[in-house]
Amino acid sequence: MFRYLSAIGMSEYVDRKKFGSLLPEILNSPHFSMDTYFDPETKEKMVEFYFDMDVFTLIFRGKSEDYNLPIQNILPIVHSQRNMMQIDAWQVDTTNEMLPILIGDNVKTGNTVDLFLSNLIQMKRNAPYAPDILDVHVYGLSISGQILLNIQRSAEDEAIYQEQEEYWDELSRRASAGDREAELTLNEEDKAMELDILRRLQNEDIYSILEGLMVPMDEETYGFFVVLGTIEAIHKILNPYTEEWVYEFELNIIGKSYNIFINPKDLEGYPTVGMRFQGSVMLLGNVHWNSPQT
Repeated sequence: MFRYLSAIGMSEYVDRKKFGSLLPEILNSPHFSMDTYFDPETKEKMVEFYFDMDVFTLIFRGKSEDYNLPIQNILPIVHSQRNMMQIDAWQVDTTNEMLPILIGDNVKTGNTVDLFLSNLIQMKRNAPYAPDILDVHVYGLSISGQILLNIQRSAEDEAIYQEQEEYWDELSRRASAGDREAELTLNEEDKAMELDILRRLQNEDIYSILEGLMVPMDEETYGFFVVLGTIEAIHKILNPYTEEWVYEFELNIIGKSYNIFINPKDLEGYPTVGMRFQGSVMLLGNVHWNSPQT
């Protein structure tokens, strides 16, 4: 996770040794806080330390035993409020206990979503009391990306494109709700699109064919994706601790909104609204557990 420090304006500290030299200053900062959770079943005490830098926070995680805290993981997060997603039929994968994954269905589209949970202790406290549908602020951290020209469409082509997007979203919702006919149609459409793309790739570049995509970087790994989307808005966000700023892109990825943070040092090309961003992304979510335990 050290490499992802760059996406929150801490590019100078992606080197572990340099980061280690920063720890004494962090530990004595007035912006440093902690939270604990005692698991009555395992008898273990989970500890999270938070180093707040305005909209950015660096989380340190570990288990406390005899007042000794081995830091087992760090996680850079953003208190992003721009993109709210409702997630249904959710579950938490704790295969990696220090990096839990939220898996569920996007209520709006019916598509499956998997992302890293930003706060482990809140999850442990509140998940048993959480509602069936979670409100989650979703965003991505990127450490490698490039800017591409957008695909030009006429007004007529744009109208057809929007109709297709609505058609696909409706099919996805119906299939997610258990509509067998919609599921079969969706599979047939997927195969037809795949064949069309393979045919066109013989003479065209992939980025001239696909306006957007979001695919897992690894079929066996949750939370990491390759994305391609159109930039609809650009924000420059300053990390007040390092005085280093990063980009926040509001992306349209196949009709769906995502916010991506990337350091300009990790970006090829100059971004403008209307152009496309392509890159690797770690997807995270800040969950509103809506629990009286919060």
